[in-house]
Amino acid sequence: METMPSQNLDPQLRRLEADVFSRMAVIFRRCQHLVGFTLQDAAELPHDADPTAEGGLFVSDIQFSRRVTEDEDDEVCQYINKTVAELVTERDEALSLLRDRTFARTLH
Repeated sequence: METMPSQNLDPQLRRLEADVFSRMAVIFRRCQHLVGFTLQDAAELPHDADPTAEGGLFVSDIQFSRRVTEDEDDEVCQYINKTVAELVTERDEALSLLRDRTFARTLH
């Protein structure tokens, strides 16, 4: 994942990408043991799957730095879904930017 928005993008897309990075940073600050996750298109799921897909996306490949309970895992997934749904509701163009993208904690 890039840590800063690309300077080659048009200004509107650059603002959107900055908003996405800002919101993902909030997720990682709130969920201290979260290492990374991928947002995938809900259309790619098997028909018998029943995910909580927000904005047409679902959380997959979620990783933590320590073992978490199923409740903790669910809570983090719900928080990510809520954040993504809010972003997509506010900005439709965010869906294409988020789809099939992996987000990872930045270590310093």
